[in-house]
Amino acid sequence: LEKVGEAEVDFKFKLTTLTVTGDNAAEAGKEFIAVNETVVFTADSNRTFTIILILDDKIGFEENEQFLIELTTFEAGVEAIPNGNPTTVTIMDNDKVLLEFTQANYNVSEGSGNVTFCVRKDLEVAREFSVTVISRERSPADATDGEDFNAMAMPLMFPSG
Repeated sequence: LEKVGEAEVDFKFKLTTLTVTGDNAAEAGKEFIAVNETVVFTADSNRTFTIILILDDKIGFEENEQFLIELTTFEAGVEAIPNGNPTTVTIMDNDKVLLEFTQANYNVSEGSGNVTFCVRKDLEVAREFSVTVISRERSPADATDGEDFNAMAMPLMFPSG
């Protein structure tokens, strides 16, 4: 926060986080730690700092989320610049979903007709997504496409949650 102009005495005000409503609302306690604290400007300073903790909710494929910071309870002669109060904080999603096969190798008999495999995700996700699983020959080829197996590309869907 920055003070504009000079003051001969210390002054204080309240800094409060507010939750916004709607699809992109950040939830206090889940995405950030809410604050409601008194901030003091000393007469000889023109800046003061406060910290709002941002939490990593470990949910993949989220939209960016927002909350507000508001300055209130001003002393006489102190006011916020209208276009800067409240201000919006946007939390940008940084979670990447990692996928892995549950086994390093799968063994199957030639006459079985198919192989069943499992893919696991490491995070909860906010929306469904898909990946494409591709079967192909190794290099050098042990099993031959069209003789030992049929190469394919298959979508694999993961629901939200």
